[in-house]
Amino acid sequence: MNQRKNKTSSYHSPNPQSLGDVELEISDVAFGGKGIGKSDGKVFFVRGAVPGDTVVCELVRNKKRFAEGHVKKFIVKAASRERAHCDSYGLCGGCQWLGVDYAQQLEWKTRFIESSLKPKLQEKNFNISIVGSYDQRNYRSRITLRVHLDKTGRASFGFLQMRSRALVPFIKCELASFQINLFMKKFKEFSSDEMAGSRFRM
Repeated sequence: MNQRKNKTSSYHSPNPQSLGDVELEISDVAFGGKGIGKSDGKVFFVRGAVPGDTVVCELVRNKKRFAEGHVKKFIVKAASRERAHCDSYGLCGGCQWLGVDYAQQLEWKTRFIESSLKPKLQEKNFNISIVGSYDQRNYRSRITLRVHLDKTGRASFGFLQMRSRALVPFIKCELASFQINLFMKKFKEFSSDEMAGSRFRM
């Protein structure tokens, strides 16, 4: 296992407590979206990685049989990766698979559902077919935003960064509906002391 200490911040967000780096080939994906890699008989769960990636993973939790971390650097990117069409991808705390082929996403989600249902059903031979969304973008009718108030009293709206309380300013959400994006374009100019530190849904 190629493991080395490194205290550098990674993947666009503040580093909690680095426990070192390890180079991994990602071979599977776990329920919840983390990539799975193995080294010396140990399992690593890597946020931001998908099967086919080879990455340098920065560890934030390291146990005897498993460890958790996030992508610090891509060495090889999976063939299923594509352009994310979002300037905040990798910085924003949502949409882990936005930059992955949609058909591949559906295949993984089908496996998650099958593995969840099989232990609970007497009939083991069954097939699940997931119907994909007609619109792969601008389909969400609800989003959750944070509101931060700066020293001048001006409110900023956005999503939280991955593994951080820092704000990613809302410019446009590629998954939110056109109505939400239009509303936020006008609403961003609004500022109120009562909204500081709050969050709201649409």
